[in-house]
Amino acid sequence: MGNGVGGSTLVSVSSIDKLDLGTSQAHNIAVIEGGHFNHKIGALPIVGLFGADFLANYEMMVDMPDHEVRLAKVRGCADPTPVWKGRSTKINIDREGSSSNMIGLSVKVNGHPVDAILDTGAQITLLSLSEAHHAGVTDAMLALDRVGTIRGVANNPRKSFIHRFDTLQVGDIVLHNVVFAVSDALSEQDMLLGADFLQHHRVWIKLWDDTGYIQHDKDIPADDPIRRRELD
Repeated sequence: MGNGVGGSTLVSVSSIDKLDLGTSQAHNIAVIEGGHFNHKIGALPIVGLFGADFLANYEMMVDMPDHEVRLAKVRGCADPTPVWKGRSTKINIDREGSSSNMIGLSVKVNGHPVDAILDTGAQITLLSLSEAHHAGVTDAMLALDRVGTIRGVANNPRKSFIHRFDTLQVGDIVLHNVVFAVSDALSEQDMLLGADFLQHHRVWIKLWDDTGYIQHDKDIPADDPIRRRELD
């Protein structure tokens, strides 16, 4: 049984003999079959998601501002982000013990501490209804918000409210007047940080020592090694 936003769905486990990813290959990969993916990237349908069980073998750089994801094995560097320039903020990753593959981190919504999950597969950032209440959002305030529909792994539509929050703080980064969804669809998490957050930030995750670094796109300088490479 697989659990996610909006409920649960039956799943099965299969094995992939060979997986090509960029210039690398992985072999004998166990994957879960289940769920529904209703979106496309260009003309191609989305048929699966890479989970932290696979990505935990690498340091993961999710760079949505530059439309790039990198997987690397970096050890012994004095600079924790050797191919980045500019200011970034360090975060601690909480995986609830070594058996958990979720990328958890502490954030603040309207100054209220919330345990969040970094979910690159989520289109929008989503806060549970109970945590929204703790952050000072009342039902009367939500009644004035635009109503939306979200779908998760079980493809069950769930009601959401698109609410504007005063602040969202991740590490030392503080965002003001930020808009994301509120719903009671989260059964096991308090908050998901989705692609709407990541489109303006790049994230370097080091699961081997439970740390990470986040950089706002406005703090990426013109002479950043990755951007210079793209211009060459």
